[in-house]
Amino acid sequence: MNKLLLSILSLVTICSLSAQTYFSDDFEQGIDAWTTIDSDGDGNNWEALDFGGETGVVLSSASWDQAALTPDNWIITPAIDLSSSTMPTLYWDVLSIDQAWADEEYTVYVSTENNISSLSSSSVSFNEVVGVSNGYMMRYIDLSSFNGETVYVGLRHHNVSDMFRLNVASVVIKELQAEDVTLSLNSSTYQSITSVGATTSFDFNVLSYGSDDLSNYTFNYTIDGVLGAISSAATLSAGDNEIFSVDLSEGNYSIVVSVTNSSGNQIGETIEVEVSVVPPVPNFSMTDTHGNSHDLHNMLTKGEVVVLDFFASWCGPCADSAPEVNSVWEDLGSGELNFEIFGITTETTDNADVLNNLNWGADYPKFEYSETNGALYNHYNALYGSGGIPLFIMICPNESNPGFSEVSWSAVGWAGPETLLAAAQGCNSSVAIEEVLANKLSIFPNPATNNASIELNLVESNKVVIEVVNTLGQKVFSYTADMSAGLNKVELPVATLNAGLFYVNIKVGNELMTEKLNIIK
Repeated sequence: MNKLLLSILSLVTICSLSAQTYFSDDFEQGIDAWTTIDSDGDGNNWEALDFGGETGVVLSSASWDQAALTPDNWIITPAIDLSSSTMPTLYWDVLSIDQAWADEEYTVYVSTENNISSLSSSSVSFNEVVGVSNGYMMRYIDLSSFNGETVYVGLRHHNVSDMFRLNVASVVIKELQAEDVTLSLNSSTYQSITSVGATTSFDFNVLSYGSDDLSNYTFNYTIDGVLGAISSAATLSAGDNEIFSVDLSEGNYSIVVSVTNSSGNQIGETIEVEVSVVPPVPNFSMTDTHGNSHDLHNMLTKGEVVVLDFFASWCGPCADSAPEVNSVWEDLGSGELNFEIFGITTETTDNADVLNNLNWGADYPKFEYSETNGALYNHYNALYGSGGIPLFIMICPNESNPGFSEVSWSAVGWAGPETLLAAAQGCNSSVAIEEVLANKLSIFPNPATNNASIELNLVESNKVVIEVVNTLGQKVFSYTADMSAGLNKVELPVATLNAGLFYVNIKVGNELMTEKLNIIK
């Protein structure tokens, strides 16, 4: 194995098209020239979508969209002329979008006719269950049996359910080269180190698929503009590979990787890499859905305890836990007294409008979806999760080196406000916590239409009097009870009240609290 020092975050492949090319489509112009067939009849099919990042527009087919799907989706190329071909080869790049649900199955068929019957019976095909990967993976098929003919390529997403999405980034047919390689990264593109000054290992794979043996080649790399090269002593026949192992330190870099043959000519593609190796607690600087900026490491250097709540707008258990999570956040100062909770959505469609209109009774800061959200979830899920949400991560601050702060508590699913409060107190923040312990009131949902609940978190058992009055000062509801310490819930008769603004007055012992309630009919 050969070694160099660098750092990885994202991987982009640029295919070389120097050979005779018979067909190439990166889908930037859409898929109108292709034929799509929804064989399962569910109304879902292949489509051209832009997922952002370096790949741009890709082909995409879903096996889950707010509910499990069972796709049998076809997409077929226009006619491709191979009348002048000698050794034509079909190449494509494929990826399962959700690495926690990555077992997407598909088949690629090639035939001289563009119908499902001819394609599915063709002897030239490729099938796989994609699985976990570190980015788009290149695949290829020898099409030399079709020399001199006109062919069609059919992609079929099938025999799968309840994963997420299968993406294809490009489809190319070109002549097979005497010497050619594909480069890939076999390790995760996002890794962390466990101690200051440590490194972690990554493997670059060089796979030969040319018609001739490859020998005396060079693995070239550029790190932040600094050139480097490693000479290979191996001889690779078609299908053989060689691994270049790299040791990576903490930091961010820009890397370009390629291969040159014994004559110094580049063969195969170039890989461009924007890279990062992170500490156990990676930093983020993000703006919440109300326009407020937050920098995690800056907060940790100030001694703040931070809880990350990974959720999604469609997640029922997340909605159920949010009011109690919010009650702890309010009990501990609503982000003002060395304790903060951040809601980080894992759903790609959760923008600020969606999150601000959840009406979950949770006021702590939330971040709309970005690539940072996904990277953070993958990072903490790999260390502390099981692929589910809500996932809670509590970070106890290391003020001198925030990246190496301690994750002192984590949970998949909600364990209750008492557990979160106890974990927060265990982060050496008991003084700040004790200072803000008080009776807390919340009303959810608010605004309300047919129902609403009062949640009252009491420091100690006490007599409670609840009165709801309208803007004229008229009492429309009253309730009196002896309540225990902790969380208490009272249902309000919203369905029997008229639309308008009301004031909810709650007396706990000698303490009076007031909250507005807006009823919309």
